[in-house]
Amino acid sequence: MKINGEVLLGALGIDCGERFYPSFNTIKTWAEKCGLSKLGKRDKSLKDCCLIVDESISVNSEKLLLVLGAPSNATGYPLKASDVRVLGMSVGPSRKGQDISDEIKSVTDSTGVNPSYVLGDGGRNLVSGSSLAGYTYHLDCSHTIANILKAVYGSTPDFQDLNEAIGRTRHYALSRYAYLMPPSMRSIARYMNITQWIYWAVAMNRNASIKMAPAERRMYSFLQKHASLVDELAEVMECINQVLKMLKCDGLSVRTMDECRKLIFSRMMLSSTNARKVGSAIISYLEDEISKMGDSDESHIISSDIIESLFGYDKSKMSKNKRAGFTSQVLILSMKPYVENTSSLDAMDIKNMLESTTVNDVDNWRKTNLMPSQMMKRAFALSA
Repeated sequence: MKINGEVLLGALGIDCGERFYPSFNTIKTWAEKCGLSKLGKRDKSLKDCCLIVDESISVNSEKLLLVLGAPSNATGYPLKASDVRVLGMSVGPSRKGQDISDEIKSVTDSTGVNPSYVLGDGGRNLVSGSSLAGYTYHLDCSHTIANILKAVYGSTPDFQDLNEAIGRTRHYALSRYAYLMPPSMRSIARYMNITQWIYWAVAMNRNASIKMAPAERRMYSFLQKHASLVDELAEVMECINQVLKMLKCDGLSVRTMDECRKLIFSRMMLSSTNARKVGSAIISYLEDEISKMGDSDESHIISSDIIESLFGYDKSKMSKNKRAGFTSQVLILSMKPYVENTSSLDAMDIKNMLESTTVNDVDNWRKTNLMPSQMMKRAFALSA
């Protein structure tokens, strides 16, 4: 929170020094007021825009729904926080398609934006809601390709055996062999983070006979047993990572579609049966997405990584007490794009934002948009 404080103080032209630095709660209140002031506000950067919509993971049966405004055309680099604006935010149970549609319509009506399309991870409610709202929906490349990998490899016996064997290495966590353990394999988004443990497996096989003691080689002998699968996955992921890099930087267009197809044909279509299945599925996905663009020669944003980054930022700021759930601190997300690019702060009147948005405004927003937390319910239920 100190970083936010320094940014706000700098924008206000105040030099308090370390002795008179405002308290945590003061800075938090300022940041929330500024966040509420900027929530749902469009600017000239969103003249031609798309919407990125997604729900966070559940926290006490609640999910944070974010609606971001982003450039509709690719920027030549992966989207940064400073490229987007938080146009909509709400907290509640998982929403149905009609709820998502209502939220999108509320955002477009209140902000006046006219998005070219909506982008997201492919959740059924998000796809349905975008369709009901009358917008074309693009599937995020990272989630879609991860689902393709899961569909092709997830049910194969060799991959399942390898996956289970790697999972059993967690028993080495307290042993002297812990330094060789694989990267953490999250059950959520496992196939989106598969590259790390594949490259770990390649390195282990490469160095087993050179740098490891006999006992260590025995403990990880399962990697040698699955060496051909590990090598195959490494080749597949190397190609996929190049495809993803191209799509995240240059977006989806006829040109990038052709380049991705050539890359996949040269690297995957001459490989194993499963590699060819993955390659064919990725090409079909790209063809489906490009067909949604009609005859447009634009290059559409096709990665929603930025919204996942904002969810991660919010999670890092949440209370360690899980019963606290979502609080008015989520409003700080609305300021994140401006804090990332301090030059944009120079154009903002921070003083006016703090004066025009009151603590009561923040409190009213909290009462309207947030549900009572488990901690509040517990305090009420156990009070005398």
